[in-house]
Amino acid sequence: MNVSIQTAQNVSLQYETASIGDRMVALLIDYVIFLGWFLLTALLPSRLGFSLSNYYYIFVVTMPVAFYDLACEWLLNGQSVGKIAMKIRVVMLDGSQPTLGAYLLRWVLRLLEISALPAIGLITMAISHRGQRLGDVAAGTTVVVVRQKLTFNDLNYSNLDDDQPILLPEVAQLTDRDMATIRDVLALNSTMLIVKTADQLRQILDLQTALPSRELLQQVIHDHQQLVTPVQ
Repeated sequence: MNVSIQTAQNVSLQYETASIGDRMVALLIDYVIFLGWFLLTALLPSRLGFSLSNYYYIFVVTMPVAFYDLACEWLLNGQSVGKIAMKIRVVMLDGSQPTLGAYLLRWVLRLLEISALPAIGLITMAISHRGQRLGDVAAGTTVVVVRQKLTFNDLNYSNLDDDQPILLPEVAQLTDRDMATIRDVLALNSTMLIVKTADQLRQILDLQTALPSRELLQQVIHDHQQLVTPVQ
């Protein structure tokens, strides 16, 4: 199942939504980490004869597990260890980076789903065309498959020599966020999306060039870096 995410530049990016199976396996991996944490912080010290207080169980054993999802998604760009292993990630439906507030809302509702209605998350993911559980619906997020990204240098210099001249000085008008969107489009490697993005650039910047769409985007990235990046 795919989800269409509309960016601020009015470019529609197509992502593959993470399957329920992918998300369940990611959750199981995280649960293995929880089990390991319990064995390390609770069972092992107890077996070694240490007397563990209630405060120890609350602040050392329980709280890291309770805040694990929130901390990981906030610090690891929308991924827990399980999500990293399964190559899936939380994204906003408008294409922007999820905020701490979005992660917090997902986390609070996850706790409610687990404690009150364990099956409700599976049900909402199954019936949602965007693969969203309740926390995703409330936060405006979903979980997608992480596609292999091209490196910054690959996108800048693919098929372009270091001394390639600047052909499109108009691209200096583009912002860093515009360039990030263009890099994402190239990384997605969708011919339809590349053509659509190139056509939009021709219209917006009034580009008079016969370059094919993919080469045009590569040239835009190359020229933008040459024009905007300060000389070191």
